[in-house]
Amino acid sequence: MKECAVITGAASGIGLQLAKQFAQHGYDLIITAEDEGLEQAAEELRGLGAEVRSVQVDLATYAGVEALYAVLREAGSYQVVVLSFDETDLEEEINIMRLNTVSVVHLTKRVLPDMIAAGGGKLLFTSSKAFVQSFAEAIRKETQDKGIVVASLRSIESFSI
Repeated sequence: MKECAVITGAASGIGLQLAKQFAQHGYDLIITAEDEGLEQAAEELRGLGAEVRSVQVDLATYAGVEALYAVLREAGSYQVVVLSFDETDLEEEINIMRLNTVSVVHLTKRVLPDMIAAGGGKLLFTSSKAFVQSFAEAIRKETQDKGIVVASLRSIESFSI
């Protein structure tokens, strides 16, 4: 059975580019984004040989994170979760604050216990927000003896696909 990576924000930008890297390295994927382009991205990733399940949800909402987590629980096995949250325009700043802070903590709180129970996993945070960087460092320290590798783009050298 192939390893599975969960990639958020995978319809475009850095999320899609990271999904391509994981697909090219033999991972199956669960991808998510709010964008309509998610299915097009899924088809592109399938063309790289990955089995892809797409979940169109708004991770800036509590319900969106819970919906994604329900899919992850149903899938049963995932070894890597890439938390790629992009910025949008100023009109959505409050929504962005939720996306870049609350939903990062929310989704991490859901997937981390599963990874610990499975004996290990990898979390890659891609946001440049200071909060997410600090949060990633805190999670890294708290889970260093539990088989969890935590990286942010600043510390990408410690994360291998």
